[in-house]
Amino acid sequence: MKKFLVMGATVLLGLALAGCSSSSNDAGSNQSSTSESTTTAPTAKNKTIAKEIAAKFNTNGETMVKVSVKTDVVDEQSKTNKNGDAQPHQIIDVRLVDPEGLKNMKAAKDALDSNSATDDQKMAIAGTQTIIADEAKKLENDYDTIQLGWQLEDADHIQLVALSTRKENIISIVE
Repeated sequence: MKKFLVMGATVLLGLALAGCSSSSNDAGSNQSSTSESTTTAPTAKNKTIAKEIAAKFNTNGETMVKVSVKTDVVDEQSKTNKNGDAQPHQIIDVRLVDPEGLKNMKAAKDALDSNSATDDQKMAIAGTQTIIADEAKKLENDYDTIQLGWQLEDADHIQLVALSTRKENIISIVE
């Protein structure tokens, strides 16, 4: 029974990731580095979206992801003002934390990057990406983002499989 639940959660996670995945050429090899502070509280809308995402991934008492809202982030998606200064925005950060799900997603991402992914691996990533893309359409502004991935060993970077704004999927959904 436990294997069935883990497999089901993995497929769901994979399906969601597939919606926002891309080849290794997208978004700087799908790694993210940001600058942030926490002077501003997350918007109520972003908090609600974060809770919805957590509920979609963390089912049947399993914790597949950890979701947080980062504020005052300045990165590649930041809007610039007239003077060319980057304006901070918010990121809903979804991190894979379940060891089995993380192992499967890493294997699927590696296979996708090497053009050897099976249909199941592609579908797993596409499904996960689709969940992120659909939730991103609910964001209040065009510069807030939702990202899904896992922490790399250097602790300063995240391996992303999904990254979307309200208007676009920065990491393309796997086909």
